[in-house]
Amino acid sequence: MPFPELIQQANRHIGETLILGGYVLEVRNFEDETRIVAIQAPLDADLKPKARDLSQGLIILSKKGFLDPKVYAKDSKITVAGKLLGSSATKNFQIPYPSVELKLTHIHLWAN
Repeated sequence: MPFPELIQQANRHIGETLILGGYVLEVRNFEDETRIVAIQAPLDADLKPKARDLSQGLIILSKKGFLDPKVYAKDSKITVAGKLLGSSATKNFQIPYPSVELKLTHIHLWAN
């Protein structure tokens, strides 16, 4: 499903497992979970993220436990699987920026 459609129809797909990809923007560790914000990018036939300039929003990921921000460094290319928690339009520079939130079940880090 194209990312803009996913944003618009997220309520219909809450709880479903999705595969998305993109580029790490930031990783934050909290007491018992890690939160990753990634720039969404369409996936190619091998499920590898294409160019970041094709992005149509953000992916916000949460995972129980610790993920090392040095391993998942800024601009790392990732493909993720997770259960959809919802979507929103985050304000970024006063402009609504579409995003989806997933409970992360799997993350693949691509070699540069």
